[in-house]
Amino acid sequence: MTIQNFQGKTAVVTGAASGIGLGIAQRAASEGMNVVLADLEGDALRDAAKSVGESGARTLGVVTDVSRPDALRELADRTLEEFGAVHLLFNNAGVFAAGGPVWETPIADYEWQFAVNVMGVIHGIRTFVPILLEQGEESHIVNTASMAGLTTCPLSSAYYVSKHAALSLSETLYLELTQRGAPIGVSVLCPELVDTRIGNAERNRQTEFTRKDEDIRRSSRISSFPGGRSRARRWSSSEGGKSGPSVAVPVSTGVPSDFSAQIRRQRVSPSAGRSANARTRSPSVHTFW
Repeated sequence: MTIQNFQGKTAVVTGAASGIGLGIAQRAASEGMNVVLADLEGDALRDAAKSVGESGARTLGVVTDVSRPDALRELADRTLEEFGAVHLLFNNAGVFAAGGPVWETPIADYEWQFAVNVMGVIHGIRTFVPILLEQGEESHIVNTASMAGLTTCPLSSAYYVSKHAALSLSETLYLELTQRGAPIGVSVLCPELVDTRIGNAERNRQTEFTRKDEDIRRSSRISSFPGGRSRARRWSSSEGGKSGPSVAVPVSTGVPSDFSAQIRRQRVSPSAGRSANARTRSPSVHTFW
């Protein structure tokens, strides 16, 4: 799947009010795309949609809680009503809560991070893939995982497990769409340390995922994500002239490059039956550094 021209096509971006999602939306607008921005924060979303629209792009902001499948259906309905089609889908919304040891991490923290980081991606796929299949046009899905999906770390099990799941889900989706011969590409974005507001994601925690009193007393860690600022630099859905497999791409934003290289070497192909040559095909990825 190769998209050669983005002009006039439509991109849907979740988690688009700030951070990586806003960077994606801005870049899509610069390519002449219609941009649908989805986020849980209404005020920030309105500001983001206005900012992206200042480039001349047609924009639509839709307040969306990705943990709810009905919210994704509404997002799709409004997108199709406004623009008639979808060509790029970025399942980018994510949250983080600093935890403790696995046995002390509040169940509410697992439920919240899985609901957004995993089920949010699943809801996006289940909602939009049937639309993309019916359209029959060249399209692409990018799921935001993290370097956390390629590594592990103590005291943040819920987040790391959720990102491993997002990565595996993306690889599975790629294989399934490939088997169907669908003109839909799949990539997974694995940022390193990026200066976004995910470290303050608690501001958007839904009430159904609120910690119990004993969990609040137990959890005293404060979350933060220092690091380099994300900037959209490459638009590579059509890079290399040929679509390749869905691959995990570590994105350098402050972590030493040799670390990324080590992770790339350690990553196992998503399909044990795939030939060695398949692993060297040019990946179809969106890269932010």
